Amino acid sequence: MGEIILPFVEGTIRLQTDDIVYVESYRHRIVFHTEDENYSIYKPLGEIEELLSPSGFVRIHKSYIVNLRHVKSVNNYILTLDDGMNFIIPRGRYKKVKESLIKFNC
Repeated sequence: MGEIILPFVEGTIRLQTDDIVYVESYRHRIVFHTEDENYSIYKPLGEIEELLSPSGFVRIHKSYIVNLRHVKSVNNYILTLDDGMNFIIPRGRYKKVKESLIKFNC
């Protein structure tokens, strides 16, 4: 289990990477969705992707990075999280997402 410390809008916060469910880019703002709270930061999503990818995260869409620990299934271009939330995976990213999930579960 890793952790990150970032200067969020809410203040500098230490997050355990296992607690992050997914990260969303929305109007120049990045929102970290955890099991309990949401935290906002103004950074490029590519920078966040580089920070999180070694900890089991994969970018599934131009606007979303998900924690593979929270993925329940990937079928027919739909990724389902363990809380039941669904995301559509674009065709161009589907193979990489499936491969990342298989590698993560091995």
